[in-house]
Amino acid sequence: MRIYLTGFMGSGKSTIGKILAEKLGAPFIDLDQEIEHKANKSITSIFEQQGETSFRDLEKSTLELFLMDPFVMATGGGTFIHNRDWMLNHGTVIYLDLPFEKLVTRVGADPKRPLWSNSRKLYDARIEHYRQAHHLVDASEDPEKIADKIKNLIYQGS
Repeated sequence: MRIYLTGFMGSGKSTIGKILAEKLGAPFIDLDQEIEHKANKSITSIFEQQGETSFRDLEKSTLELFLMDPFVMATGGGTFIHNRDWMLNHGTVIYLDLPFEKLVTRVGADPKRPLWSNSRKLYDARIEHYRQAHHLVDASEDPEKIADKIKNLIYQGS
């Protein structure tokens, strides 16, 4: 079973992903960390030096490396937008839903998030794409409870 966690910046993908992976006894993969390792530079540096198109190409090639079972992967905020069909066909996609106002309080002005300066417009453009995930989960609760909800969804298939 391959589980891809998607959602906007600050929705808790990495935090919840680690907890969920432990509960499922599966490896946890942080796609952004894998991209940074593969490129040998930070996401911010990739955006600044090579641009978003190059980053998205690197993101896709890194994403497609992981086809083993099982795993829980925290994806970047735009990964599902740019790789939706592939992800839907290769695993279970969980959208961690959180209102924009709550995301702002979580993220603040994080300089490590290269697209945050345009966050409201980006959020509005992405929200309908995120809602095409296999499952939508309210991400406003405690991460342990969210991980339990996702585990139940996975095992119940509902």
